[in-house]
Amino acid sequence: MGGISRRYFCGLAAGLASIPADFSSNSAAAASARTVRLGDGTLVPALGQGSWHLGQMRHPIEAEEEAMRVGISLGLTLIDTAEAYGDGLAEEMIGRVITGQRDHVFIVSKVLPSHADPAGIRRACEGSLGRLGTDHLDLYLLHWRDGIRDLSPVVSTFEELKAAGRIRRWGVSNFRVGDMEDLLRVPAGYRCAINQVEYSLANRRIERDLASFATPDWPTSPPPRGCRRPRSRWPGRCAAALRFRFRSPVPASTSSRMPPRSAWNCRSRTSKRWIEPFPHNGFSAAPPAPH
Repeated sequence: MGGISRRYFCGLAAGLASIPADFSSNSAAAASARTVRLGDGTLVPALGQGSWHLGQMRHPIEAEEEAMRVGISLGLTLIDTAEAYGDGLAEEMIGRVITGQRDHVFIVSKVLPSHADPAGIRRACEGSLGRLGTDHLDLYLLHWRDGIRDLSPVVSTFEELKAAGRIRRWGVSNFRVGDMEDLLRVPAGYRCAINQVEYSLANRRIERDLASFATPDWPTSPPPRGCRRPRSRWPGRCAAALRFRFRSPVPASTSSRMPPRSAWNCRSRTSKRWIEPFPHNGFSAAPPAPH
């Protein structure tokens, strides 16, 4: 393989030097300005922040908290978490970050299937609320089905929490087509707002079933294992694939497998989709122009 000439190298360096210093921040703000309308009419940011692995001393806590604050300031106000993330440590970290700005963020958390009996769901919800320092969750999900045969108690408990004002809406996560069909047979199962599922260039399984079963709504999940450096081309390829496949903006929350770097993260290195169980007209627009 031949090398590159000095003239070519100098030209490349000059081109890179001409990129504005705040390029990442500008692209972050532009991306986060997009919104997606949920089935109940609620608008949520098309890009958000995930918290898997956060608050667990993989990086300095102060750096992780500051990265999330920067993300919020850039408009990444959808924050996805779960009681399982660090056994609640991620929720505690988020609670510190959102102090004084709860009204400006949309909080999603999840209950483990091992807690998915009525009493367990109530305890788990109260635990998440306490760690997050809030009196309600904007969206509460069953993290996995994981062998739960009867979904009726789950749905009825979610509905009770919603009526009590502890959650604003509820949904599920990692459900396949058969799981969704079972859910929709349950009384009030049609009130499920979201099914959060993994979707990436490394895992496109939902294209074979779920994508045609329902209207796609939101992605969030890590890039393939082994993609560890911020210079990886994964973010752009992933975002382009999502735009091409679904012909619409797709809400995503960033992975936290890599070191915190919000202005870069918001350019979308994730891909776990929200899927609404019933179609609506929010995704008929043409895909955004290339940029």
